[in-house]
Formats: sequence, structure tokens, C-alpha cells
Amino acid sequence: MSIESKKMTGSWKSDMHSGSGVSAAMNALEEHIGHDLVSSVVLYEDHIFVDAPVGTDTLNADTWQ
Repeated sequence: MSIESKKMTGSWKSDMHSGSGVSAAMNALEEHIGHDLVSSVVLYEDHIFVDAPVGTDTLNADTWQ
């Protein structure tokens, strides 16, 4: 995403407010944790913080960046 951002905007920081930024982050998270359940999502310009259960059968959650 940094390379795409550099080409499009001249900045190495990608704008995570965009639909493609959010989509890419959520797809990566789903692949990493194995499900798409989330309890909160906080968007910053260059980061996304997601609170999500550590598994589908638990309410125990963790924060991913």
C-alpha cells in the first residue's frame, strides 16, 4: 500500500480512510485471525485499530493494528 500511495500521492503514508485501505486491512485481519467478527474499528490516517474476538467461540478480544 505504501508503494501505491507514493505513486498516487507522493507520500509513503497510505490514507486508511479510503475504501480500498479499509478493505485491504480488514481482509488481512480476517486472514490472520480466521474470522470476520469485530467489536470496534478505529480509523486513523495511516493506521486502523480493530478490536476483535480471538476466536469465533469466545468473547475474549484483542486489538490488532
